[in-house]
Amino acid sequence: MYESREDETKGVYIAKLEELNKQGDPIEHRYKESIERGSVIYQLGHCVNSYREAVVA
Repeated sequence: MYESREDETKGVYIAKLEELNKQGDPIEHRYKESIERGSVIYQLGHCVNSYREAVVA
C-alpha cells in the first residue's frame, strides 16, 4: 500500500483505516476506562459511606 501511494484509491486507505480502528478502538476504550476508574471508585465509596451513615442514624 505505501510503496505506490499515487496509484492507490481512496478505498484502500479507508480499508486500512478501518483495520487500524478495529485494533485501536478497544485499546483506546480500555485506556479511557482506566482513567475514569479512580473517580468512579471515589464516588462509589462516598455513596456507600452515605448509606452507612443513614443506617446508623
